[in-house]
Order: sequence, then C-alpha cells, then structure tokens
Amino acid sequence: MSGYYLAARQLEFFRGRRNSGPNTDSLADALAIAQHHDAVTGTEKQHVANDYSKQLSIGYKECPLLNINCCPASEVDLVQGKNLFTTL
Repeated sequence: MSGYYLAARQLEFFRGRRNSGPNTDSLADALAIAQHHDAVTGTEKQHVANDYSKQLSIGYKECPLLNINCCPASEVDLVQGKNLFTTL
C-alpha cells in the first residue's frame, strides 16, 4: 500500500493539490497508523486490526479518484443524447 500511496502522491502533485475533492491525506494517515508496533507484529486485538483495514480501504478508495478527469460541459451535452462533434 505504501507503493500505491507514492504513486497517488505523484498523481496529486501533477494534477495540483486542491482544497476540496479527493486527496492522499486519508491514506497517509492510515499508513502511519498501520506502522504502529502492534500492527506490524500482529499483536493488536481483532477489532483494532479490523479498524486498520477499514482505514486503509477508505484511503485507497479515495486515491483512485485522483486519476479521473472530466469535462462537465461536454458531459452535459452527451447525457442529453447530443453528439460532441455536432455541438461544437
């Protein structure tokens, strides 16, 4: 997951960090917590291990959104059944 985080950080850098929307913060926090000595050795209780997994999953799901590009103006026309080339 650390390698995935580094790749997501690069996407975030090239896209430009925004005040709203998806970012890598939740995955960074989850990775920091998952490096706790109990998580690394496996001595944490089951409900704590479940929470570690949940936090990593939440961070992972937010990071793929960094790779999505959209053009709202063209999406509106396409949803209404228009051809992009005829609307230009």
